[in-house]
Amino acid sequence: MDFAEVEYCFGHVAVCEANLTPNPHRVRAVFKRKFLVFIVFFRGLMEGKHKVLVVDDNPTFLQLAEMSLSDTFEVVTACDGEDGMQKAKTIKPSAILMDVMMPNVSGLEMLRMLLSDEDTKNIPVIVFTASHFDPSTEMVFKLESNVKGFLRKPCPIDTLKQQISNAIQSRQAH
Repeated sequence: MDFAEVEYCFGHVAVCEANLTPNPHRVRAVFKRKFLVFIVFFRGLMEGKHKVLVVDDNPTFLQLAEMSLSDTFEVVTACDGEDGMQKAKTIKPSAILMDVMMPNVSGLEMLRMLLSDEDTKNIPVIVFTASHFDPSTEMVFKLESNVKGFLRKPCPIDTLKQQISNAIQSRQAH
């Protein structure tokens, strides 16, 4: 797709959103806004950012994670383990950051589903939770071959980014 095709597609969207008014300034403004969204969306692909899937049932945490990590990674979010598993199969992220306690499919269930699927079994996972577990619970997660880290909320952003980077590098080394 070249620039003329992109301009045509987004120009068509701009005309539709401008309610087919003949005002060229309005069409141009809507086109410019849509084109900027297009550039931001594909910037991650052009810059070669790794995709990170963040799975948590807390919408505030998902927004915070997306804002905090998007300068380094292309971030995709999922609201529970079931949604996370579907997205993991679809986008094949470089790493997954997930909560433990979630509705529908828990973190441990999702870990085991990831391991049982040929397409997702090698995706590194970092478990990130606010729950207070005893050390034996943490060890249960760490026994799973795809778990590369276990962090407690809150956690410094730099530590989180480093854990994700380490997980991605460990996958590339194999």
